[in-house]
Amino acid sequence: MHGTLPVRSLAALMVAAAPFLVNAQGDDCSTAVPVTPGTYTADGPSTGAGASNLCFGTGGINADWYVYTATVDGFIEVSSCSSGGIDTRLSVHTGTCGALTCLVSDDDGCNATFSSVVANVPITQGTDYYIEWDDRWDS
Repeated sequence: MHGTLPVRSLAALMVAAAPFLVNAQGDDCSTAVPVTPGTYTADGPSTGAGASNLCFGTGGINADWYVYTATVDGFIEVSSCSSGGIDTRLSVHTGTCGALTCLVSDDDGCNATFSSVVANVPITQGTDYYIEWDDRWDS
């Protein structure tokens, strides 16, 4: 499964990033791929058995993980809406990999697709935000 995972910053500073293919790195929180605002092409949450299920309770097995360190106070949007209708879930966490806190999550929030989006998520400069894209419904 391949999908596009846009990470948009609605903060005062917008940094453009070129798309790249994410390798096996990022299959769990401890190997989360660092991202800046931009669009990233992911291999899909089909390996790694790294789903936390923290926001949803149960269901996901595999996950793709990203970490965004806020450079300014503001808001972010994370979306898998252009992933071709692949049925997955998104979660954003704060804290450390050993002690994550679910900040926000979504399952099927994109219009007329099974993809997910979290929007207008408040962020604080210097804070790490762990983005989890799991395979509850598709892999």
